[in-house]
Amino acid sequence: YKHHNTAKILISVLPNSLISYVSEPYTGRISDKAIVNETEFLDTLPPYCSLMTDKGFNIEQECAQKSIHLIIPPGRRGTSQMTEAQLKKTAHIAKVRILVEQVIRRVKTFQILSNEVQISFLPHLNDIVIVCCALSNLRKPIMK
Repeated sequence: YKHHNTAKILISVLPNSLISYVSEPYTGRISDKAIVNETEFLDTLPPYCSLMTDKGFNIEQECAQKSIHLIIPPGRRGTSQMTEAQLKKTAHIAKVRILVEQVIRRVKTFQILSNEVQISFLPHLNDIVIVCCALSNLRKPIMK
């Protein structure tokens, strides 16, 4: 990322590998939590649903206020090894995270997003990402 500006986009992926939400692009220095709060993404989710995020999102309080069950990969801080329950939970989460990474990789393979985006395209970046995500949803699901 050095010597380049970056854009961050919040993408929500359903278990069937469909993209259900795409935020507008934000500058690369914004935190994941700030994107979630600015886009009001949590307001699009029904109460009592489950949401899986990476460790860096730190949105436990926001999810609790909206009765959303937050799933975060367990960490090993302060312990030498994970418990058996943590290992099982981590394995389950890893399977879903692989799906999310594959969906995001699929979106990034569109030629217009696979390289640096031309400066003249920046005003249209939001539309470009939405179209790429929509086209990705039209492809064969990733699930086996």
